Order: sequence, then structure tokens, then C-alpha cells
Amino acid sequence: MGSTIESRRRLLGRFEIKSQTLVLTEYEPNRAVSYAADVAFIGRANARITFERTEDGTRLTRLTEGELGRGTRWLQPILDRVIRWGQGIEMANLKRLIEALPDQSHRDAERALSSPVAGL
Repeated sequence: MGSTIESRRRLLGRFEIKSQTLVLTEYEPNRAVSYAADVAFIGRANARITFERTEDGTRLTRLTEGELGRGTRWLQPILDRVIRWGQGIEMANLKRLIEALPDQSHRDAERALSSPVAGL
């Protein structure tokens, strides 16, 4: 807990900016991960990603809640749509990458998700 990730993005195809800093706030192996984010120019957000075993594989659920900064609150209707769109793309990319893994990696992931975790 407390591990930090900093991401950088290109703005208008030219300028590289620090776009967000993520701090790990919760980690339950094979179950969930949570983080707090400071997003440049926008505000703060908290997110939780859970993993649930299903008959078809694993269901990943992502919940994000945010607080806009004073100067950006008027952007909320637009940002809600943009963030949902961006997270949809992120989840589709993650699904594509996972499904592209060799079969052995799928079996290893399934075995890891089905193994008991101490204290849960």
C-alpha cells in the first residue's frame, strides 16, 4: 500500500504533461485493488477494481468516484461522458490483451483466482 504511479500523456499531440498520480490504497490478492488519483487540471478520484470468478471466467468491475476542483465543476456533464468513454476504451483494451494471452496463461490465471487466499 502506498505505492505510487505517475502517468504522462501528450496534449494536442505536442506537449507531454503529467496527467495523474495514482496511490495504491487497498490490495486484496485475487479480489480487489483500490487507488486514489490526483488528475491534472480536473481534481481527485478514488477507484476500486474487483475481480469475481464466474462460470465463463472472471468478471472485472470498476467503480470510480471523483471530486472536481473549484474551477472545473462546470465541466462535470462533459467530463462524465468523456471519462465513461475513456474507461470503456481502457476496459476493451484490457479484455483484448487478456484474451490474446496463450492458453497456458489463461490456465495460470484461473488457477490463481481459484486458490484460497488466507484471511478471506
